Amino acid sequence: MKTREINQEYIQIIKNNYNKSLHESNVLKAYFELEAQKYGKRIATDFLFVPKFYTQEILKEFKNLVKNCYSILLKIIERYFIDDSYRKLFDYSENLEKMILSPSNYDCQIPLMRMDVFFSEDNGEFKFCEFNTDGTSGMHEEMLISSRLMDSTAYKIFSANKSALRFSLVDEWVDAFCSIYNTYKYKEDNPTIAIVDFLESGVSEEFDVFKSKFIEKGYNTIIADIRDLRCEKDKLYYKNTAIDAVYRRAVTDEIMRKSDSAKGFIQSALNSKTCIIGHMRTQIAHNKILFNIINTDETLSFMNSNEMQFIKMHFPYTTRLSSCDFDDEKIIQNKNAWVIKPTDFYASQNVSVGKDLKQSEWEKALQNGKQNGYILQSFCEPYKSENCRFDKDGNLICDSYMNMTGLYVYRGKFAGVYSRASTKATISSNYGGFSLGTLFLKD
Repeated sequence: MKTREINQEYIQIIKNNYNKSLHESNVLKAYFELEAQKYGKRIATDFLFVPKFYTQEILKEFKNLVKNCYSILLKIIERYFIDDSYRKLFDYSENLEKMILSPSNYDCQIPLMRMDVFFSEDNGEFKFCEFNTDGTSGMHEEMLISSRLMDSTAYKIFSANKSALRFSLVDEWVDAFCSIYNTYKYKEDNPTIAIVDFLESGVSEEFDVFKSKFIEKGYNTIIADIRDLRCEKDKLYYKNTAIDAVYRRAVTDEIMRKSDSAKGFIQSALNSKTCIIGHMRTQIAHNKILFNIINTDETLSFMNSNEMQFIKMHFPYTTRLSSCDFDDEKIIQNKNAWVIKPTDFYASQNVSVGKDLKQSEWEKALQNGKQNGYILQSFCEPYKSENCRFDKDGNLICDSYMNMTGLYVYRGKFAGVYSRASTKATISSNYGGFSLGTLFLKD
């Protein structure tokens, strides 16, 4: 059975059980809004009522996709370390480069990442959108939505003759974190763990959830603002507490912009015996300039034929706006074919999708992007699928939504999916997008 047929079947069940589904949707929305008020952050109050269903066949494709891409990223990181001329292509600051080149002292180059892809459920074709290795979030949000949708009347009717499962993204990351720490050169038997961010920027609810999970495993765990850390005698400290392992949620761009207030962390990242899981070298994959560098001769020269083909098929054409000729009508007059992105923001901040803009807005975005060192990338048409939601008046709104598939990767292995959808080409909750629960059908 194809996923389109599954969606149609599920939507029909909702229509047949309209009143119960409306009530359950309102209860769920009220719960999320309460959570958002409680933590002063945006929790997923906007969601679609049909979970994102994937088949076992698609699950195998996700695992294979992750395996192939991750091996390519490891090659690029290795080349960055050994080849000074290749390193210069990334054009990082001297201070950031020093932190990237410092030893991590554990066995994993990219502990946690989310590969955001435009994936077609019809034929398995896909294009990468970005790699999120800094401050990767959404694990708890996905769990909340999926688990509660599985309690709905529609799902109970649907699952009478079909069964599905969801990935436990929070628990599996905690296990992966501990596994990585166990390979750390200076590991302690009973480590103290710090979840670290600029706390006004982080998702405090998710931090609390991870903290409780680490404590359940017997580890003393704190949540610390990165500005309150100090480095003394080869160790990172929060107040009077020595930290053995850091779960870094602070994104690299913010650390570098606010480096004067994060001196303790930066000193520790350069040389200490505190394990930083989320080492700064993950920036090599995280920064979107990689999408330009990966298709250059300098990168393709150390890839085998299968890897070269994979790159050419699945990475969209990307160039630096600073090198573009704005007299080229292919760029100015063909806005629907392009998207402008900053190299290192998150949550789709400052992303300009030509399809969503008027011509005058597009030309302004081009000029702004050129001044700020942004990239220009070929627009990838997202996969569209049917879904539905209840509006504030209780009407069931069925529509076609563009999909973004976020593949979580823990210690190099596929770990689950964060699903989002929108009627706009910019697929993000910050631009009117929706979160979805994600379920995998059993055979």
